Amino acid sequence: MIVKFKDKKVQKICNDQELMLKRLNSQIAKKLQLCLVVLQGAESFDDLNLEPTRSRTGFHKLSGDRKGQYAMSLTGNYRLIISKYEENNKIALILELVDYH
Repeated sequence: MIVKFKDKKVQKICNDQELMLKRLNSQIAKKLQLCLVVLQGAESFDDLNLEPTRSRTGFHKLSGDRKGQYAMSLTGNYRLIISKYEENNKIALILELVDYH
């Protein structure tokens, strides 16, 4: 799958290992790297919802004011929020990293 970013801030955190470790702890950074590899290796959003990918990444649909968005669990509180880019099932748009705590 092709991965795009909502803004440069999110892109920089996801692509700069040093910054990732500075902003996030090592556990969250490791899980974020896993999720990025999974996103890049998937053919489409449908693949993300298959086992064992769903179990490894905590991939799930969001609802309410985040309808149309998806999350991948990084820790108990941290989530990687993504959506389909222009409703394309083969392009993921990384929106943000969120701490729900």
